[in-house]
Amino acid sequence: MKKMYALYAWVIVLVAGLGLVGRAGAVPQADTRTLLERFQGQTGLAQEQFNIGICYYMGQGGVEQNFTEAVRWWRLAADQGDAQAQQKLRVLQKD
Repeated sequence: MKKMYALYAWVIVLVAGLGLVGRAGAVPQADTRTLLERFQGQTGLAQEQFNIGICYYMGQGGVEQNFTEAVRWWRLAADQGDAQAQQKLRVLQKD
């Protein structure tokens, strides 16, 4: 079940990344963000949480750039043992 949620969420990210967000008949940007957070947060998959952090950090995938949200998602992933998220947080602490 977790894999299905993760796959669905990444389809949304792909649609957003292709620039279809906000166009007629496409997923509105706010809905993309809401769906991402709902599905990724519920699955608890650390890698996907890390990737959402990247989306917020870069301002991609249908979300606006938001460093606070990026750190929040990286902390969720790091708490589950994701090494990439732990590294990102260490680098940010040094700055």
